[in-house]
Amino acid sequence: MRKYLMCGLIVSMLLAIVPAFNMKAEAVDLENLISRMGYGINMGNTLEPPNEGEWATEAREYYFDDYKAAGFGHVRIPVRWDLHTMNEYPYTIDPVFLDRVEQIIDWSLSRGLITIVNSHHDEWIMEGYEANIARFESIWQQIAQRFQNKSNDLIFELLNEPHGNMTDNQVNDMNHRLISLIRNTNPDRAIIIGAGGWNSWRSLVYSMQIPNDPNLIATFHYYDPYAFTHELNGPWGTEADQLEIRKAFAEVKAWSDKNQIPVYLGEYGARVENDRTSRLTYYDFMSDLAARSGFPSAVWDDEGWFKVYDRNNRTFDAEIVYNIMNEGPFSWPDIEEPGTISPPAFPPLYAYGEEIFEDFDQARAPWGSYSGSGAVIDAAIVPNGDGQAMQVAYTGAQSGYWGVVQGLPSDWSSWLKLSIDVKATNTNTFNLVLTENGTDGDGEQWKYTISPTTSWKTFVIPFADFTKRIDYQPPGEDANNVLNLNNLNNIQLLQNNSGSGTITVDNIKLIGLPEGTVQTPALTANAGDSQVTLTWKAASEAQTYSVLRAEGSGEFVTLATGLTDLSYTDNTVTNGVSYQYQVVAVNSAGTDVTNTVSASPFAPINLAVQYRALDPNPTNNSATPNFIIRNDGDTTIDLSNVKLRYYFTKDVAAEFRFWSDWAAVGKENVQGRFVDLAVPTANADAYLELSFTPEAGVLAPGSTTGQIHGRFSAADWSNLNELNDYSFNGEVTSYTDSTKVTLYVNDKLVWGVEPS
Repeated sequence: MRKYLMCGLIVSMLLAIVPAFNMKAEAVDLENLISRMGYGINMGNTLEPPNEGEWATEAREYYFDDYKAAGFGHVRIPVRWDLHTMNEYPYTIDPVFLDRVEQIIDWSLSRGLITIVNSHHDEWIMEGYEANIARFESIWQQIAQRFQNKSNDLIFELLNEPHGNMTDNQVNDMNHRLISLIRNTNPDRAIIIGAGGWNSWRSLVYSMQIPNDPNLIATFHYYDPYAFTHELNGPWGTEADQLEIRKAFAEVKAWSDKNQIPVYLGEYGARVENDRTSRLTYYDFMSDLAARSGFPSAVWDDEGWFKVYDRNNRTFDAEIVYNIMNEGPFSWPDIEEPGTISPPAFPPLYAYGEEIFEDFDQARAPWGSYSGSGAVIDAAIVPNGDGQAMQVAYTGAQSGYWGVVQGLPSDWSSWLKLSIDVKATNTNTFNLVLTENGTDGDGEQWKYTISPTTSWKTFVIPFADFTKRIDYQPPGEDANNVLNLNNLNNIQLLQNNSGSGTITVDNIKLIGLPEGTVQTPALTANAGDSQVTLTWKAASEAQTYSVLRAEGSGEFVTLATGLTDLSYTDNTVTNGVSYQYQVVAVNSAGTDVTNTVSASPFAPINLAVQYRALDPNPTNNSATPNFIIRNDGDTTIDLSNVKLRYYFTKDVAAEFRFWSDWAAVGKENVQGRFVDLAVPTANADAYLELSFTPEAGVLAPGSTTGQIHGRFSAADWSNLNELNDYSFNGEVTSYTDSTKVTLYVNDKLVWGVEPS
């Protein structure tokens, strides 16, 4: 079955653009143009070399007859302009070369082929954007003026595969500048714009700023998996292989739908030396998937590595062309929507202070290094003050890359920031990259771009400031667009531009909260009479929660599942038994578990304090409070868990001393200490706290401790003034319940009223 571009999607998308721009006629023309583009071919390696014919056979008119006869709807003509343009103002393009480009364009247009002319291999604009943008603008102004009267079947593509030194912001700036310039002479012509990262789909989706223009087409190129298409590592074609590409195209399609802009797959292909069956499958699948996604597409043909058309013999690779033009035997099961969710995650308890991850002082060797495409790197451990640092000497290349890498502990989720000391010989930027664990090795990668100085500078980087890499992601990425600090694999220093110099780094630290910062755990428990109430913080992206319980130190068992609230009360407990609890957050991607909490349900505690002043004189040199603790409840209380507080004003600067003069539970089993109130009141700035040793025993229901005779004084025996003491009552000479003496069981207030 012959396959066709899914134009219905594009029609509806373009019609949605019309009201916003009030340019219906032009939008309809664009829709017709895209629908006629269909499947195309690149005439590669022809007008890009210094002289036509050096890389591939020079252009001939019959090529376009053959392209048309084979069924292609459009031709993409790559052109390198700078080798034929003056280096100085007014940057005039060689008229002979411009005539030749026009001749080739006319050959194509005269055959009814949609024709795309671009700027290709003009890497000088990428090497130094600010210094060269005026020249590039002049080139496009001349192109626009020369071809302004051509039919709208001619499309301009601004720049092929921006990469290297050219930043995403510069690509966006260039697109805006050139579109504005071209519109002076070509108000309605379709213009193809791309993003950085070699026209990667990630750069398109995550970094492109779309100018306000109704006649734009966005482009991306696709050569993944690179190991197959370029490095001949086959075979290729399993459902898993196909799924990776489908996920990428689904993200592009979602972006296209959201932003109401059509998308063009400008290049794809695999080298001729590849496994033949795999290569045929790849071309069949890529062209099918592009059509199903609503993307016009152009196979890359260069009469070399990616040869499809034999220019001298006027023959095509018939099997590849057939597979491009016809639908293959693929199934298209539903796939997850772009933006896979992460496993749920409860808020962590953050670490305090800071911790050295690497200061290189004990290092015998630098991190592992790698480089490619012309870049050279030499990493070494060098002296730095009293210690050592790591230094990276590098020579970049326009298409090159280098990096150093070190494995990580898998979990940094308890830390908030990363700190690193850096100095360099120049201000060339580089990326600090965190790599997650993936399905097979490296996973999703996140970066922070560092602009170094020539003297030491400390960069303190919140993990929230890392952004997902858009120029590259490993095949094992989870694609959930979340930096999973609890699943890290390695840390890298990475650069992919043509700069050269040295970078020295030292003192890589993890930074948490300031000491003393109060935190609450994800899960807390409150025990009561025959029940335990659990409360927990929400976990990110959780769908439901489960509660687990263990008795004592036993194994956890599931108590409840499918919960959506953030609390749960366990009414199946026994008073006096110790339990442990955990809460599990659940979603389709996985689970996360809270901290473990312990709780012991208990019957209500009903204790009371009786008080008397053995010596009611408020102005002598000793205070003589006596107490009886009474258990009015139904629960036996261990006195070692009980504390009693008697509040007073110190009046004098001297220290205080306590004596247990007599106690029914044994005076040696009664201990006292003095504590200053954090917030003093008018009649209390300290308290005497009585506690009991385990030998004091227990307090059974309905019983008392018997009398406890306490006494305290200033160390210098100076007279006291008890009249302004919160807990003192000189009129009470026989034991009477007093709420101005407080009781605590396990540090929880169970009797009395604290001063306020």
